[in-house]
Order: sequence, then structure tokens, then C-alpha cells
Amino acid sequence: MTFLKNILKPATLKKVAPFAIGATVLWLLSSKKSAARIVNTPPEDGSTGQVAISNSVAQLKAKQLFDAMNQAGTNEAAMFNALKNLNGASLQKVYSAFGIKRYLGFAWTRYMGTDKDLFGWFNAELGGTDLRRMKEIWKKSGLKWT
Repeated sequence: MTFLKNILKPATLKKVAPFAIGATVLWLLSSKKSAARIVNTPPEDGSTGQVAISNSVAQLKAKQLFDAMNQAGTNEAAMFNALKNLNGASLQKVYSAFGIKRYLGFAWTRYMGTDKDLFGWFNAELGGTDLRRMKEIWKKSGLKWT
């Protein structure tokens, strides 16, 4: 409680507030980055000429993946379900729709975090059999796993 009282003193707030506001603004600006990688790799499953999902469905799938990972614990079942029956061209659209998002990881990195693409999120959130299974699904996209 003493720590909290010391933090809330006006003299301390004057010193800390500019840093806190600046860090918050930088975090908000950097979390809105778009995907740096442009997908122009042909899918390995030969689905380039086949019908892929629409951009709006790709956005929905990307949001489902984000929601499954951006919570306390990872909902692996929801992740695999979101990718069920997608061909390589559709997976590429989902990858692009996900873009680059701030990965906050553990509570102590909440305000720092790192920018990661979808594969970076998978690497951070999945392990063992689930990560191998996810990599196998994404092989048909032709994208290089980062």
C-alpha cells in the first residue's frame, strides 16, 4: 500500500506521466501495423487457380485465430477448426488478413510486447504436437514459416 501511495503523489505523477503517456501512444501506433510480407508465393497444393475464400471470410478466420490465442490460455481446438478444409490459396489470404499484430505474451511484457506475424503467434502459443500439426496444415500454402 505504501508503494501505491508513493506512486500517486503529485510529484511522482509529474515525473512518470509523460513517460507513461508516450509509451502508451507508441504502443497504440505500433499495434496498428499491416502485414509486411506480400504474399506472391504459389501455394504448394496447386490451388492458385482454384476458388479461394473471400477477403471477408479471410478476415473472419484471422479474427478467430487471434481470439483463440489472445486470451488466458490458448484455444487450440478453435484454431484448428478455423483452418479446417482451407486450400493453400485460402490459407495465404488468412495469413495476409492476420497481418502483423502486437504479441504481448506474459503479463510482465504487456506494455512492451513484440510485433509478430501469424507464424510468430503460432510459435509463441503452440508447442509439441500442436505446433507440428499447424506447420503441416500450412505447408500447402507455400509460405515460408518464420
